[in-house]
Amino acid sequence: MRLLLVTVMVQSLQLWTGEWIALADDRTKVVHGTVNETVRLPLWHRIDGADSVFNVEWHVSKPNRTKTTILTYSPSSQAPFIVEPFKSRVTFCNSSAELTLSNLQRSDEGVYELEIKATDGKPYKSSVLLTVNVLVAIPQVEMVPEVPLVGDNVTLHCTSPQGNRVIYTWWRCDLPLSQGTDYRLSDDNRTLTVVGIQESHVGTYTCAAENLISRKHTELVVQLCRTTSPAQMDYEYFGYAGFPGYLGYILLIFFTCKWLKKRVEQGYNNKDAIYENQVGRNRSLCSPTTNRDLCNLEKHKRRVR
Repeated sequence: MRLLLVTVMVQSLQLWTGEWIALADDRTKVVHGTVNETVRLPLWHRIDGADSVFNVEWHVSKPNRTKTTILTYSPSSQAPFIVEPFKSRVTFCNSSAELTLSNLQRSDEGVYELEIKATDGKPYKSSVLLTVNVLVAIPQVEMVPEVPLVGDNVTLHCTSPQGNRVIYTWWRCDLPLSQGTDYRLSDDNRTLTVVGIQESHVGTYTCAAENLISRKHTELVVQLCRTTSPAQMDYEYFGYAGFPGYLGYILLIFFTCKWLKKRVEQGYNNKDAIYENQVGRNRSLCSPTTNRDLCNLEKHKRRVR
């Protein structure tokens, strides 16, 4: 997994250092510094004394610029002569000719050359390429659309708010993602597009931002929005605490009880009306001309029934 990332970093360094090829030879070393920090350039030459070394010089070269002298030193003198722009930030070792540069700035990038002239006339030169880098910050990932449906093209855009020469890589389930049928990457690898997202694409995606001195990453869980059919929606709105809700249930119970009470009252009223009608009929049967005992007997039978 790391092999792909290392390969990309090496290729990026080769592309960037291409602009310095005219200023450095094949023996040039590379040192990666950090903004506002201190770096010691790994070039040195033992100075035995005034008899063997005549003069020591440090220079810096940049594209489209002439060579700039940083300092000059002679063993016969007590201290080196440092030019004004570097005077407060350069430390020189008299015994080894090493140079230390503090409070690095982006403008300090370049090819630094140590040139020593011996008393016998033989020159000695060595160079080092210094890069000045800014630490990357935790990248931010934006997903469009935020709630994708099955079949949508989902775009993930990753960016680090801080850092230089940042290289972006994408991972899913600890596996690197590359250009293919399901995934498309932008030229700078900042944007990843999931083509026609399906259930198999759901998972945790990781965007890693890395430069020559630091690495940060962030994760994003991609999920799908599942559509619901109308029949399922009707079913979901019914039931406990659903439609019609607590207030609806209370009103339903209230009106049901009221209706039942009304029905019971109507039943009592009907019974009273039937009883009165029955009594009227009994009275009509009992005329004065009929035998009173027979009428009373008939009324008794009707009551028993």
